[in-house]
Amino acid sequence: MLSLAQATRTSLPSEDSAVELARIDAQQQAEAFAHLASAATIGDAQKQQLGLLVSQAATRLEQWRDLADAIQQECLHEAERAQWKLLWVNRLAVANRLLLFSTFLSLLLLRRDMRKQVETQIQIEADLRKERSTLEMRVQTRTAELEAEVKERVRVEKLNRGRNQVLEMLAHNEPADKIFCVLAEILGRHRSSWSCAIHLLQNDALFLHASAAIPDKLLPHLQRLSGNLAGAP
Repeated sequence: MLSLAQATRTSLPSEDSAVELARIDAQQQAEAFAHLASAATIGDAQKQQLGLLVSQAATRLEQWRDLADAIQQECLHEAERAQWKLLWVNRLAVANRLLLFSTFLSLLLLRRDMRKQVETQIQIEADLRKERSTLEMRVQTRTAELEAEVKERVRVEKLNRGRNQVLEMLAHNEPADKIFCVLAEILGRHRSSWSCAIHLLQNDALFLHASAAIPDKLLPHLQRLSGNLAGAP
């Protein structure tokens, strides 16, 4: 509507000037007719002048009609151009609204994607911490298993060496007391919490011949034990 009003105001000066010229011309023609009408008698000269005025008036009327048609056509063209301008202004307004809406929607989608990325990153970090903790526990468990396995292998190896030593002593007919001492030491080293004592039955009594890892206060009481095994399993 603003463009249409501006276009109309732009075309007004030329139209007003043409109308003003037509008004002045019509006024002059009217004055001429009034002058002839005021004459007492109308002679041939006045009749010729009147005919000339009528002819000029018809010519001017035709010119005014053509001018009015031209002005009307110009007004129609101006109105059509104004309508097109208004149409394009409305389209640009709609396009601006759509652009603003699309921009707002894009920002919302971008914000949602960023939130998802942050949540995914947090979840990944939590999974990594959990996996790291689980891996550390597995490593500790496996390390403990390997240490226990190594200790068991060392213990078994020591037991095998002790057994081989006892077998070598038997093969070389070493004294029984010496063999018993070595055997007691081997059994005492086999388990750190074990204590070992070897007794021989002589004349219905048990006499201590070898021991390992036995407290000193307990040794005097183990030197000789009763050999009565009645009721023993």
